[in-house]
Amino acid sequence: MHYHYPMSTNLNIIMPYLNPNLVSINNISYIQNFAKLLPSFSPAGFECHLGACHSKQVGFHFKIPCISWKLSNDLIANPSWQIIQDFCHEWFKQHSNFYSNIDNVIVELDINENSSQIPFPCVFVAIKKRNTKDNTQNLIKIVYRLFSYKVSSRVISKFEHCIDCLLNMSKGEITHIGVMLARKDKTIRINVGNIKLDQFLKYLNLIGWSKSQKNLLPLLNEVTQFVDYIIFSLDIDENVYPRIGLECFFKKQPKYEPRWKKLLNFLIQKKLCTELEKDGLLSWPGIVQKESASDIWPKHLFITDTFFYHRALSLFWRKINHIKLVCNEKSIIEAKGYLSFGHKWIDTTKLTNSHLTINR
Repeated sequence: MHYHYPMSTNLNIIMPYLNPNLVSINNISYIQNFAKLLPSFSPAGFECHLGACHSKQVGFHFKIPCISWKLSNDLIANPSWQIIQDFCHEWFKQHSNFYSNIDNVIVELDINENSSQIPFPCVFVAIKKRNTKDNTQNLIKIVYRLFSYKVSSRVISKFEHCIDCLLNMSKGEITHIGVMLARKDKTIRINVGNIKLDQFLKYLNLIGWSKSQKNLLPLLNEVTQFVDYIIFSLDIDENVYPRIGLECFFKKQPKYEPRWKKLLNFLIQKKLCTELEKDGLLSWPGIVQKESASDIWPKHLFITDTFFYHRALSLFWRKINHIKLVCNEKSIIEAKGYLSFGHKWIDTTKLTNSHLTINR
């Protein structure tokens, strides 16, 4: 990929398909302008707050590849962005602990309609090696490095306790670690996957989640009927925060999976989504080829497209990544839709209809 070209060239291709009921016109304009400062990382996407009373905030995120790159001077002037670049450059070193333990790095930005300055980033690290006792110290090093070593030992102790509880249960695994550089509190987010509901409730007890579980299991059972699997997200500092994130995933896109509509209808009944937002989400998946967008096709892709000629098909894909529900011990209080997009070349000798729809 040509990471010395701005991400705004990629955004020009997919923005016409982004429903303004999901992301306001003002936020779209801000994201397009800010993307001029970013390399053309792919994939990327949007966090859309759902519900009639949802905030004006939107999230914009992108995955950083494990190759050498450099951020613009405007970004590097912000200490948080400097932390990210330094962290990733250490990750690129093939003999480093980070290289052997990190699968990918995702940066997420919180943006609202009043945004005018460069946003502070949040960083999410996908863990390559799953939970082992030997790996615990590597995860702690990752957190220390992202906080520039400015984090309380009590917070680190709680984080280590959360890892150890999973190890002792021999159930589940930490899939991602998040550090909220954009927020004042020194919180760590942990995503827990591959764990059954009853085991997750046991895990909450072990790590010191202080709320009642009386209504939590029925709530979780209600959600699981709609989805293929859930990744649970928890925020911790010296304590475990009361809110729980349910990242709800499907193995197929809406064209091939009717439960997407059922989940969104369920959220509409709960007043956590509107009909217009549902329509905006379901209309997002698809592809864009050069023939239908030749006037705005990124110039840096023309050269590679010409090189591949008939051997590869060049396209931008769009899909719904997942729906996130935020709950407390009593009910679901918030819903978000995560949309993703990216560019890829498809080997024409292996081309199938599923590649052309990007819906399976």
